Amino acid sequence: DALRYLGDAFQASAEGSDAGVDAAVDGLRAALAKRSNDEAGEGVRSELATGGAHLDVAEVLGEVVSVLTSAKKCRNSALALRTKGHIHQQACKKCGHRNADFRDDVAFDELAR
Repeated sequence: DALRYLGDAFQASAEGSDAGVDAAVDGLRAALAKRSNDEAGEGVRSELATGGAHLDVAEVLGEVVSVLTSAKKCRNSALALRTKGHIHQQACKKCGHRNADFRDDVAFDELAR
């Protein structure tokens, strides 16, 4: 259901229909909320079930990426919404010092923000 509502929201937006976007987003919010319970009723999905007023965009995006990842045909779209890479910390050019918690080649995989 969530994928259908996401598609409906994009379509309504392309058509310039504010009412259509609002309806699709309401449907998307409800579909994301009913995917499963989380954190004893205190997580993102529980908030979505009550309107999602206290959620930030990154929290909702995380749920959308989760839905996109679950559908084989949408995995590439989900990957486009993620940031992947490696962090290499270089020593100070002046003194050669590194942070005490230095680790070389730290991989990360997070939501794009």
